[in-house]
Amino acid sequence: MVILGVMADTDLLVRKGARRTDATFFYIVPLSGMMIFARVIFFAFRARTNPPAHKHLILVATMALVVAAIARWPFPIVHSVSAAYGFSYIFLILLVAYDLWSTRKIHALLYGRAPSSS
Repeated sequence: MVILGVMADTDLLVRKGARRTDATFFYIVPLSGMMIFARVIFFAFRARTNPPAHKHLILVATMALVVAAIARWPFPIVHSVSAAYGFSYIFLILLVAYDLWSTRKIHALLYGRAPSSS
């Protein structure tokens, strides 16, 4: 995923596919998403023995890639990078809401604490 994503982003940069904005600035957004995705997937891979932590990390990694898709929605309000990131946080809020609904607490990974190993 990461290798093909970087290749696709580089191809888009070479072809100057981002006509709305500066092409090099537009290149940074999906490339940073790929790097965040790779890092969170690495930690999800390490947390395979802890199913709730693994599930949360996979969902957060997916949210890192959703920004590029949101920026391509046909609504003018999401065409800026900051607005696309803002709308992607809605999915994180939904994840927190699901945790509160299903377990009556927020998973430790979502507020910066490592899960206990007991």
